[in-house]
Amino acid sequence: MKNVVFLALMLLCSIQVYGQESQVTIPLSYYDKLKGRINSDSSLIQTRNAEIEKLKAEIKDFEKEKATYSKDLKKKDEEISNLKNEKEKLEQSNLKKELDKRDKDLEVRNQELSANKKIIQDKEIELTEIKAAHAKELVAKKEEGKQVIISELITFYDKPFDELQEITSKSSIQRDLVLLGSNPQVLEKLKNLQVYHASRLALAKKYDEGRVLELIKQLNALEQTSATVKSIELLNNYRIRNEALQQVLVNLISLDSKSFGAGNDVLRDRKFADILDQLTIYFYEYEFTFNEYPYLTSIISEIIQKKQRDIDADLSYLKEKF
Repeated sequence: MKNVVFLALMLLCSIQVYGQESQVTIPLSYYDKLKGRINSDSSLIQTRNAEIEKLKAEIKDFEKEKATYSKDLKKKDEEISNLKNEKEKLEQSNLKKELDKRDKDLEVRNQELSANKKIIQDKEIELTEIKAAHAKELVAKKEEGKQVIISELITFYDKPFDELQEITSKSSIQRDLVLLGSNPQVLEKLKNLQVYHASRLALAKKYDEGRVLELIKQLNALEQTSATVKSIELLNNYRIRNEALQQVLVNLISLDSKSFGAGNDVLRDRKFADILDQLTIYFYEYEFTFNEYPYLTSIISEIIQKKQRDIDADLSYLKEKF
């Protein structure tokens, strides 16, 4: 279309030149043809202009519609925002209600807990009071029982001294000293009995000259009953009986180096008879009584048992017992 317009303009210029300068001869048929083409293109231009105007109208309608949609979209956005705000408010409101409910429940539970603690504290106080009362009652009963026992023991120790020497023991005296140690009525008698039983115990141990002499001294300060006199006598004789038995042991060890009886019944019996002769002489010469000297008796018993099992058994290890 632009080419046609351009040709028409050129033609008009040519016609103008012809009028002013020279004459141009244009065939009529070409002119008609050109005119027809111009008219045709003008019609096309009008059609296109109409279409453009129609498009402009449609664009204008679209712009109006777009504006309407934009307005509706903005409104919808506002509605959505409002709904979100309402939702948040509702959630906050429900959360607050739930929190308030839980706070209330917690307060109730705390009150119940405090009440239970108060009950427990009251029970503990009551239990403490009961325990204290029970302990006090128990102490009173123990003291009452103790006084009864002390009274009975005081009566018991009112017996003659020689009788008490026979019916008491070291352990019973130690026990009763704990209960009666502060009672002047029986304290001296308990200490005297303690000395007596210590003297008897010394005869059940390895001979200790210092201890024996000290006990003899203490016994001489006591009431000289038959039991006290007997204990002094036994202690005085302990050293000589101890030394005599030690000599018997030396003799038996010497006999072992000279005589053997293993494997021969006759020789065994003869050797065992010699051993018994040595012990019998000891018993006779020193008037030895087994229950009076427990420690020496244990050595004699060990010698006999050892030789019964093995007539040639070595007895030298018994020297350590003296």
